[in-house]
Amino acid sequence: MGRLKAAPRRPNGCPGAASPLARWFARVWQNTFPHLPRPVLEHRFHPVRRWRFDLAWPELQIAVEIDGGQFVKGRHLQPRGFQADCEKLNAAALHGWSVLRYTTRDVQTRTVQIVEETAILVRRGGPCPGHR
Repeated sequence: MGRLKAAPRRPNGCPGAASPLARWFARVWQNTFPHLPRPVLEHRFHPVRRWRFDLAWPELQIAVEIDGGQFVKGRHLQPRGFQADCEKLNAAALHGWSVLRYTTRDVQTRTVQIVEETAILVRRGGPCPGHR
């Protein structure tokens, strides 16, 4: 693999579209682990709610969420946004999902490390041996 370019910064995008950082993560994933399953971008995981994961491996029930706005008082840090995130991630856990949660800065500064952390779960095939 050649030298990685810097991770993109997210502009204000349209709802439902994969963020530049999620697409960046997916590209780094593919370059680093071409033999492992590819993530699905913007996977809708809940049977009723319209919740989506930034990246997911649906067959393994593993997801990655990239939370932005920590340094500009964004949605994830506002009381309603934080409460909504809690509800979404708790529902995901109750439906058997393992969710790794990272910040924008994580993806921008340590992409390879977080991709490798995610690969640990994917290689195991889920949360932990014997969990299912």
